[in-house]
Amino acid sequence: MKGTFNKNISYLIKSKNLDIKEIAKELKISMYSFQKILNEDYTGYSRTSLKDISKRLEEILDEKITFIEKKESIVEDKTVNKKAVIYLIFLWFLIFLNGIFLFLVSKDALLYSKIRNGKTFDVYIKNLSKKDIKLNNKLLSSEKSLLVKLSVDDKIKVENNNGIVELKTPFEVYRIKLENFEVVLSGKVKKK
Repeated sequence: MKGTFNKNISYLIKSKNLDIKEIAKELKISMYSFQKILNEDYTGYSRTSLKDISKRLEEILDEKITFIEKKESIVEDKTVNKKAVIYLIFLWFLIFLNGIFLFLVSKDALLYSKIRNGKTFDVYIKNLSKKDIKLNNKLLSSEKSLLVKLSVDDKIKVENNNGIVELKTPFEVYRIKLENFEVVLSGKVKKK
């Protein structure tokens, strides 16, 4: 039990010239136990027994004496805190992943919405052959890229191809090895 008496018992006994042995007899405890109480060592005593001793000391010393119990500080369980921290980190990780997922989904949704509404989307065309090719009557040098914006029913006409042409759409990457070809974005789209 942790706590203390509201007055210094040893000082009161000395100031009133009382015998410690006689007080221990009146309290009905051993001299050793009473000496422990005077040294403020209350191990082995319950709250009730210390309150009883304080009442009997009140009568013997003719003073108002009470035992004041000190509340033991609550020690936090570190394992609970570690689990809470791990749980919070895991939750933030999931929130972060959801944010990335929502970003990617919204990006795709905007792209599909653009195509559905008849607007354009980007196609990157790269000439991987060693010779220049003709792209919609424009020359595209070897190992060069070009961004073409396509809308529904637009055509890309490639001529004089002696190697590979790479078409990179938002959906797929196509590698085409044909001399002359056309690419058409087709689809039935209802316009408002």
